[in-house]
Amino acid sequence: MRSQGGSTSRRARRAAGTLVLLALAAAALAGCNQPGFDADAFSALEPPAEDLSEPAPAEETGVPKEGSCCDPGDPTWVACQDDLFCNGVEQCTCWGDCEPGPPINCNDGDPVTRDWCREADPLADPPVLEGCGHSGRDCNSDADCDDSNLCTSDSCDAGMCGHIALPAGTDCDDGLYCNGGATCNAAAQCVLGIGPCPLACQGCNELTDTCTILSGYCFIGSFCYTDGATNPVEQCESCQPAVDQTDWNWKAVGTRCDDGLFCTLTDTCDAAHLCSGTGDRCPLFQCVNGCNEGADACLMTPPGTLCRTSTGVCDAEEECDGVSFFCPDDNPGAMDGMPCDDLDDCTDPDACDEHGMCVGTVPPTGCNEVTWYGMTNGGGIAHTPNYRITIGVGMPQAMGLGSTANYRMVIGPAALH
Repeated sequence: MRSQGGSTSRRARRAAGTLVLLALAAAALAGCNQPGFDADAFSALEPPAEDLSEPAPAEETGVPKEGSCCDPGDPTWVACQDDLFCNGVEQCTCWGDCEPGPPINCNDGDPVTRDWCREADPLADPPVLEGCGHSGRDCNSDADCDDSNLCTSDSCDAGMCGHIALPAGTDCDDGLYCNGGATCNAAAQCVLGIGPCPLACQGCNELTDTCTILSGYCFIGSFCYTDGATNPVEQCESCQPAVDQTDWNWKAVGTRCDDGLFCTLTDTCDAAHLCSGTGDRCPLFQCVNGCNEGADACLMTPPGTLCRTSTGVCDAEEECDGVSFFCPDDNPGAMDGMPCDDLDDCTDPDACDEHGMCVGTVPPTGCNEVTWYGMTNGGGIAHTPNYRITIGVGMPQAMGLGSTANYRMVIGPAALH
């Protein structure tokens, strides 16, 4: 024990002296009939004289030292420990003093044995462990000294038993199947090794010396599988403990699975317990030209492939670009400004506008339409109805149409006979 924060108080020394006398008295009562007991030496022991010259300690003045209260694990408490086993665990007070704890009691209650406390000696061969020792029990053979510890060597020497720790790693198998092998550690304790049933899904039956399979598991091919786990090599088989814990069982028809193919969409287990896919991931549509299973990709039509035809003189055709699966959106203004024919002889010139319409320009002088009936074939007109004729300058006067130029004449059926 180390002193902390000043000298030992008079009260502490008085208590220590009393403890010594009590211990010696107890030893005298227990051992006065033992060989070698010296009653004179015992009676000569007196408590230590009290030193009245020292000042009263802090606890007697009632003024504790600030911050000195301590509990096990507190730094002040740790500092009080002397790392010895036999004198017990040291204590500390709120006045910062260290006090001895109650010593280890090694009395085994047997009046025949001699009991003692020993400190650890890791450098001894074999190492000595801290603890209580007992000797003096009469023994006739090593068997009389058996302490039931497979990690100690028990012997009877001159009528006294001794127990020596066996080296770490010594076999201490208890013979139980489920425990597996066991070895001693440095503290003379028998430590179990890995048993015969180490997997998470396994139990052990000591009566039959066999491994069992726990509920909710399958044990197939030396591996554990949880309920519902899929067979790694067959998509339509799974672990079903309620049916069989040692083999795979078929999944229900229609259960989703994965046939491993890119080009199929919906994969399910069929009646033959095989995973088969239906549907086409890359149907022929616009700029899609099929599916490439080897490349795990859809095939696209080459750039420039026509994917939408023109709907009018001012509507451009659409072509695939070789990148997108879809045909480009219709662009009404793609031909804006391009020449066209609106089929109207009265307009000139004609051009496509931004809306995809062919629009003609009417001449500044205007354009009139006249329906003239009564012309005969002598006029050079065939028997095809409804001709449109542009009358040049000078002709209107001859026809009695006035002096306006650029007339449009629509000839009806009657004019062709």
